[in-house]
Amino acid sequence: MKKKIALLLSLLAAVLFCFGLAACKQKGVILKDFPETETQTVALGSVYELKTQAEGEDGNTYRLTFQVRTRDDAAVPVFDDRFDVTDIGGYVITYTAVTDGVTQT
Repeated sequence: MKKKIALLLSLLAAVLFCFGLAACKQKGVILKDFPETETQTVALGSVYELKTQAEGEDGNTYRLTFQVRTRDDAAVPVFDDRFDVTDIGGYVITYTAVTDGVTQT
C-alpha cells in the first residue's frame, strides 16, 4: 500500500511553472527559483503551502498568483494559501508573476 501511495504521490505535486522564452525576449525580469516545471512528492493527508512570492534577479520580490487543479481538471479550494492533499491522482499548480509588465506563467 505504501509503495502504491508513494508512486501516486510522486505524481501528486507536478507543479507547473512555465517560464516562457517570450517573456525573456520582452525583457521581463528573470525570477530565481521559478522553473518551467517541477515535480514534488508530498504525503496524502498533508497540507500543501503554496508559494506567494519569488525573488527576481534584480533583487526585488514579486507576488505570485496561483491556480490549483486536480489531474482530472477539477478546481481545488485554497484557503490561506494552502490546500489539503486528498486526491491520490495528483495536482497541477500554475503560478503566475508579472515582472516589468511581462506576465510569466
